[in-house]
Amino acid sequence: MMQGVIDKLHARFVDAVYSNRKSILTKDEVRALADGRILTADEALEARLIDRVSYLDETISTMKTSLNLAQAQVVTYERPKTFKSNIYSETAGAVPQSINLLSINAEDFSLFSGTQFMYLWNP
Repeated sequence: MMQGVIDKLHARFVDAVYSNRKSILTKDEVRALADGRILTADEALEARLIDRVSYLDETISTMKTSLNLAQAQVVTYERPKTFKSNIYSETAGAVPQSINLLSINAEDFSLFSGTQFMYLWNP
């Protein structure tokens, strides 16, 4: 059953990437790239999965220019009572904050509790 769900989500992911990159990549090229590996920004750029690499301030400036806007405001949303950090968050205080993304306990199946299939696609 798990493999069936994984296969369906993989196909959905491939379709989502292909539908937004079809002028650049063939569906077979997208399938070949969607093998579960993690790519750095430079690798994604080389693979033609993204158009460019920039920091948030550069991205906002480029968007303002391309949309002919004098001002722009970035709005973020988070769910109530959840961790509100993102990749641009700074650690408060001298002690870095540690987040355990994967809890591994060999004595039971806690590894699979709350298993979720997630990806982010924002064309």
